[in-house]
Amino acid sequence: MTTPPQNIPGTHLNSAFQPILSLSHQRHVGYEALIRATQTDSGETLTPGEIFARATSATELHALERTIQSMHAQAYNSLPPSGDNPAWLFLNLNQRLIASGEYKETLPKALETAGLAPHQVVIEMLETPGDNQRLADAVSWFREFGCLVALDDFGTGYSNFERLLELTPDLVKLDRSLIQRAVEEHAEGQRRILNNLVALIHEAGSLVVLEGVETEHQALTALDADVDFVQGFFFARPTLVGPQSPPDLGLEPLRQITEKFTEHALEELTQERSFLRPYGQAFLRAAARLEAGTGLHDSCADLIKMPYVQRCYVLNGRGEQVDEHVLPKRCGYSADPATARDRLFAQVPDQRYRPLIDTQGGNWLRRHYYRDACMELRRLKVSRPYRSSTGNHICVTLSIAETPPAESSPYVLCCDLL
Repeated sequence: MTTPPQNIPGTHLNSAFQPILSLSHQRHVGYEALIRATQTDSGETLTPGEIFARATSATELHALERTIQSMHAQAYNSLPPSGDNPAWLFLNLNQRLIASGEYKETLPKALETAGLAPHQVVIEMLETPGDNQRLADAVSWFREFGCLVALDDFGTGYSNFERLLELTPDLVKLDRSLIQRAVEEHAEGQRRILNNLVALIHEAGSLVVLEGVETEHQALTALDADVDFVQGFFFARPTLVGPQSPPDLGLEPLRQITEKFTEHALEELTQERSFLRPYGQAFLRAAARLEAGTGLHDSCADLIKMPYVQRCYVLNGRGEQVDEHVLPKRCGYSADPATARDRLFAQVPDQRYRPLIDTQGGNWLRRHYYRDACMELRRLKVSRPYRSSTGNHICVTLSIAETPPAESSPYVLCCDLL
């Protein structure tokens, strides 16, 4: 059954829905409701902004919002079922309505009329300058009413982490500009920013939706960024609800891009394992010699000669670097620590980072490679690539924890690879 289009004076309104897909579940988890409007006399298409601009008073705005919310809620009931799995209805509320507080009347009535429960709805809200308390009050009200809350278009305009932490939204929808920048040529830095942004939002307690995914490259980048949900033309365009509406809208592109990403990721993983295998083997031999009582320099003599090895060092049970580090000869290593340090400084590729090169006396307790090693003694750990604190480069750290005889706390042998 198709929900009949709604009309306001001079305008013909209809609901269109764009699926929101879970990369993990490989299915729809929601649909964003969007307005489709045309002039009654000319058939000219109108944008949502043009529609709301016609509401010149609070009374007209509230009437328009009631019409649109009711229309979307009823049309949602006409969506084709996708098995036994429920899906959220994503609703955008006009910012003027948020400011007035009228949503407390319009939303319950719209859902009641359509027979929808609040837990089926995700309210999308924009960050805008102005009364922060009013926005926080709205988020609190929607939660108490039973809806989920999504912060829309995050990553542009007025977005900031302070607001994110204050509002603690259930979902964060990343602005399309983030994925557009991440796929530009030579945009490795932008891709890392996207990946780290997703990780930070997850740590803040929110799920992540990446909207505006329009190309295969963008879809692969979204998978690599570990976002939870995707939305965009690459998967499906907004579609009017009708008897012929396909229940699997967007699922085939999702399956295909996931398969392509999986093949690429497994191939990349195989290459990484092949590259790291000799380093891991040499590192474990060095760890065995160190555990047997050989000094750090002699234990790491073979390892330090390998290409891409930057330094080897030992951390104690408090994460503090013990004594000197072992440096490769290409970086100026010699038996005399003072000479080694001078020659190292002289050969630093970027002299601006010279104050960071010497790590003796450092404390790396906060590093994941140290904590991961301490969680599983005698198990080789390989960190994810991260920005080194010793220069302008990305590195990977091998680490392994051992407990010396008669000692209660472990020490951790580490090796940084460029």
